[in-house]
Amino acid sequence: MSFTEITTFSAPRTDDVDPLDKNMRSAYDKFEKCARDKDLTLTPCYDVTVLYLYQALMNDNVDTFFTKSSPKGNLAAASSDTETAIYRYKRDEYTMENIHNYMSHGADSLPQTKQVAEYKIIFTDFGEECDDEVTCVLFWQWVSSMKLPGTSIIFVFTDVPRFKEMELKFFEFLKELRPTLAKPMVMSLETFKMAEDSSLVNYDVLQIGPIPNGDAVEVANKFKSVNTFILGGVATGGMTNMKKGYSDDAPRLLCRKAKRMYEVDYERGNAVPYNKRSQLNACGIDPESALMRHVIKIGWRNTIGRASYEAGKFVAPLISTAGANYRAVTQMWKEMHSEGADTDIVFQEKDTSRYKECVQIADLYVSLLENYAAPPSIALQFASSDFIRESLVGNYAEMLLKLAIMFDVPVQMWGSGKAGAWEKMWDTPGTADIPKGPEPRKYEKYSVMSVPEEVRKFFQTPSTF
Repeated sequence: MSFTEITTFSAPRTDDVDPLDKNMRSAYDKFEKCARDKDLTLTPCYDVTVLYLYQALMNDNVDTFFTKSSPKGNLAAASSDTETAIYRYKRDEYTMENIHNYMSHGADSLPQTKQVAEYKIIFTDFGEECDDEVTCVLFWQWVSSMKLPGTSIIFVFTDVPRFKEMELKFFEFLKELRPTLAKPMVMSLETFKMAEDSSLVNYDVLQIGPIPNGDAVEVANKFKSVNTFILGGVATGGMTNMKKGYSDDAPRLLCRKAKRMYEVDYERGNAVPYNKRSQLNACGIDPESALMRHVIKIGWRNTIGRASYEAGKFVAPLISTAGANYRAVTQMWKEMHSEGADTDIVFQEKDTSRYKECVQIADLYVSLLENYAAPPSIALQFASSDFIRESLVGNYAEMLLKLAIMFDVPVQMWGSGKAGAWEKMWDTPGTADIPKGPEPRKYEKYSVMSVPEEVRKFFQTPSTF
């Protein structure tokens, strides 16, 4: 596959005049090959855990794959007659392949549980990352192959401006992977809002994409009753607050109409499977398919690409010690090296010019997040402690160093767009534009004894890879 097919970036072919563009294309080719040959860990597949919980409810075996905890957050708004629970996927015990094999077994003998309604609606921001795409494809494949108590399913795409484009992409993914499957029913959020109020009775609702607060009342009013409502996100505040910060109203209103309301706690990526070539292949997604290529592109964008600092509100949590992107790069590093190899590359390189340049880039980027992000990056508002800033700079410098070593990614500064509009260009070329000053500070391992407990928990949760 040529780089020109990648939609993440759209720089014109200027190899002979733009060395950064040329080097980035070369780095992507190496990244894509390693993603396949080394079976690299790519991006978290957050939303597929909502599908897994729904499948487990249908099979009456939720406790096998999930741990259960007490209700809080949105669940506190549920009616006293509503059954509520928070579930956390047992990622360390079950892979995507395990789940797929288990759920695909015994299709003719699935229990007809009372918890499964005939009609199902999935609210999804299809096209935002790649976990929605994988989840929607797997959901439709699964429904089409199982004898379920009713297969009337509607996919509601919440990204209205790009609805036609995303609908076509969904159909293309399905046609390539399962050409004999019928097309699912897909509609935009605007079309869904045309339904009569209270016309939807006893539906199952799976929400894996945010419903803007401005649409929440209108959406909730379409339902007279909800059988089971499953929300993907952080249990303390509705939809994962690292993904969207404006989506609490719809879950709060819908859960009041639900017989059962469950939240899947992603634990900032610690309780979800990660996309890998082998796991997706085991679930029926061909390694050479357009969907697999899309997953690899998003893996590249999320680890090598950089959100512009103006739109960087959610960047800092992703590069914290517990952050999904930092842990993904850490895991890639392990997968690219033989077992037992010395992987403390930061210690080995700490006095090299390459590492110092990585620190300069990271320091500049965090400074931009602090001073120019609108609104400022949420992790940088956690406290004024230097510990937070230095942890982020140190983590980001480590990521830049490892990406340079693994895939020859240039150690330079650029912006790669924003969610929903990833620009195909490189901006701000390199450290030559950084004002000259004293040597960059050294970011060592800091003591956290004096750091507030909530900050320590957020930034130093050990990786569970």
